[in-house]
Amino acid sequence: MLLCFDYDGVISDSVHQLLNVAKETQKKLDMGREPTIEDFKTIEYLTFDHFARKIEIPEDHIKLYSDTFFDILTRSKYNVKPFPKTIDILKELSKNHKVVIITANLKSTVFDLLKENDAEKSILYVFDERDPGDKTEKIMKAIEMFNERKSNTAMIGDTISDIRYGKAAGVTTIAVTWGFHSNDLLSKENPDFIADNPVDLVKIINKLTEMNLEYEEKI
Repeated sequence: MLLCFDYDGVISDSVHQLLNVAKETQKKLDMGREPTIEDFKTIEYLTFDHFARKIEIPEDHIKLYSDTFFDILTRSKYNVKPFPKTIDILKELSKNHKVVIITANLKSTVFDLLKENDAEKSILYVFDERDPGDKTEKIMKAIEMFNERKSNTAMIGDTISDIRYGKAAGVTTIAVTWGFHSNDLLSKENPDFIADNPVDLVKIINKLTEMNLEYEEKI
């Protein structure tokens, strides 16, 4: 299978880093309101421009906010850790599956964490904020790059927007509940599967793999 992982809230426990960067950005620009952890837990689309609107940045300053957030994030020295067991499952899944990451964060940030945990070879490609298109387009690009079928591709994310992007791409959607959005919020988007912990995620992917193999045998 082609497994498209979101990064923040799925692999990386980075909400406090992002909150600190958001606060620093808002303070530096002196506009909008101070962001809170609740903003990250309720925002529908976790991108710089959507977050700017969430904290009431004036529309004509959205790009400035996004650029400033991106610049501060690039220089951020906050020590981010992976969620327990997520690195282990990435390494395990990469043995039999094609694994990519699709994130609004930075490639360098992603690879720094992967290298620290000896997992950079588990990931075939990272799409970040600077790659063109939204996550749906990036999922489609990954399918093209790795010559995979939509029916054999899954989007794995922790926000309702991840589920929406995956559905728009026509792939299997797997919501994980240890990240930004709650089980209740994710359930309203009707993902194909919900994983409450990394072990459950592996079980779901194994089940999907078996189903796809059975389908291929029939045809």
